[in-house]
Amino acid sequence: MSLLNRQLRAWQFREWLYSTARGAAWLLVIIAVSLAIACTVDFYLDRYIDNLSEEGTSTPLWFRIAMTAGQALLFAVAAYLLVLKVRGPSLVALAGRAEREIPEFDHRLVTTLQLTRPDAQTSGMSQQLIAAVEREAGELLQSHRIAKLANPNRLFWAIGLYAAVLIFVGAAGALAGDLAFVLLQRQALLDIDVPRKVAVQNESQPLWPSGDAVELRFRVTGPVSDDATGTVFVFPEGQPREKYAGKFLERLPDGSAIFTANLPPSSEPFTFKARFGDGRLREPGKIRFEARPAVDELNAWVRLPKYVDPDGARVFEQIASQGEVVAHPDCTVRIAALATKPLKSATLVLFARDSKGIESVLARPVMTLSADRKTAEATFDLAKFPTGYSVELLDDNDFPNLSPPRRGITISPDRAPDVRLLDEMLKSPRDLGPNDDYEVRGMPLAKDGRVQIAYAAQSPLGISSAWVVYRVYDRRQKDWTAWQTLPLKRVEADESKANVGKFIPELGVFEQYDHEQSVDLYLLPSTDAESVPSGLIAGGRYGFKTASLSKPSPDGTKRAELELGDQVEYYVATYDRKYALEQVSERDRLQQPPGDRIAPGRKPGASESRIKDVVSQTDVEDWNRRRSESRERLKRLEELQRGVFKPTAQK
Repeated sequence: MSLLNRQLRAWQFREWLYSTARGAAWLLVIIAVSLAIACTVDFYLDRYIDNLSEEGTSTPLWFRIAMTAGQALLFAVAAYLLVLKVRGPSLVALAGRAEREIPEFDHRLVTTLQLTRPDAQTSGMSQQLIAAVEREAGELLQSHRIAKLANPNRLFWAIGLYAAVLIFVGAAGALAGDLAFVLLQRQALLDIDVPRKVAVQNESQPLWPSGDAVELRFRVTGPVSDDATGTVFVFPEGQPREKYAGKFLERLPDGSAIFTANLPPSSEPFTFKARFGDGRLREPGKIRFEARPAVDELNAWVRLPKYVDPDGARVFEQIASQGEVVAHPDCTVRIAALATKPLKSATLVLFARDSKGIESVLARPVMTLSADRKTAEATFDLAKFPTGYSVELLDDNDFPNLSPPRRGITISPDRAPDVRLLDEMLKSPRDLGPNDDYEVRGMPLAKDGRVQIAYAAQSPLGISSAWVVYRVYDRRQKDWTAWQTLPLKRVEADESKANVGKFIPELGVFEQYDHEQSVDLYLLPSTDAESVPSGLIAGGRYGFKTASLSKPSPDGTKRAELELGDQVEYYVATYDRKYALEQVSERDRLQQPPGDRIAPGRKPGASESRIKDVVSQTDVEDWNRRRSESRERLKRLEELQRGVFKPTAQK
């Protein structure tokens, strides 16, 4: 019995082995075909089918995961059905097959197996007969090896299938080894690109100023001609997909090429993909926008020269309206620009014109940023006569401001103070009536009398000093004497005092003074002590006495008094505070005729001159009488004129 079992089990093992080999071969075929189909699908999706979504430019990851999961499930089911579930035929079935293949066994094998089982029901049967059948079966098995009855065709089929798979894999490796290996790796969900002839690299600037046109740049490596075009897909947020052409720009030294796609101005972020030949971007590019810096507020202040302060201790600063600078060339200018965002740097651009009137950049000083980097300041002087300025900003993204605001600079003429003589009048500030009633224009100069010289002066640099300059026409010598000077003493007064009162510029005296009192030189106080120095406006009224005047004697050895018939010409000269910086004698400067007052150093400001005839007191009284009579006649004439044009009463 043991011999029968051994031979049947050996046969059973062969049957299982052949079936398992065939199942494993079919499993290998299924795996190879499935992988080939999956790789082919992945290849064609990645290469030839545009993925119009924003997620990527190759086969979608979700699709690759689905294919891999489907293949894994297929492989598991096939392995279970074709390999794991394979069982060899039962011993009874094999014994029956042996009896059919070898007739001389004549049911002895099956009978022996059935009657010798431990659970066989042999009661009532002859044990001698059972033993005889078992003995005969054993004797027949001595001359036969029933394991050879196993059919080897399944093994041949398996070997053929294995060979076919090996040939297929070998052919794939020979024809596209690298590609096949990459596609297999991608089936394992490895992050590897499918090899392409053309490689595309995104070299676009990721951040752009809001409202600017965008240029997408791509570096293309591979067999792409200069006249080739690509396709760029743009996916604006919340908007439909857009399509643009990628055009050749330049060929690089390494043989690669730069292609560009020009997009219209935008402010909305977007993603993009590109296709050139069989090349794709591995990952979608992203473009976002940020606002450019801008000047939110631009202010300018003019700093007056230090010498403008009488005490020389303060620097006065005056705001320039709307940033437009109008200033003396000795001034400096402070610019402050408030930006809409933090800055990386700010530059002040100064412009100037050449002799032909062509404007160009004079200088580009760097501005100082505040702690929050939103305010930029710079200070410059006007010595080189700039004509304008602008402020250029640069933020942390290196975005400049567009159309930097430009402001003008006007250099005020560096001229002497403006001085004018006031109308001649004999009026006290307390006298009532219009000034014309007290006007004495043209009044001659009485010998041993005096004339009041009232004047007003102003200068943006402040008034430093004032002088009465005069000369005498000698009727005997019939010539003018040299110019002589009388310094005017500066008057310090408190306008709040009751006996002083406010200064009356049109009269040149304080409101509580009478017509006899004089004010040589009064510097009006500042209207704004923080930004405006005192003494920009000055005035006074000087009692010019003829008794103190003299002229050279005929022999030139001494001074002689004025005589009737002589003439006196005078004017008022003033200096600004810049003059104090120049060590030039006032007397040297003023000893010249009014028309020739161009001396080395700074020139004074001079009023118009007046000429007075020296007459007797009687002549002055006659002049006043004639003037009064003339005024009376004018008054009567005005009354008659009013009567002519007065409407008549209706009867």
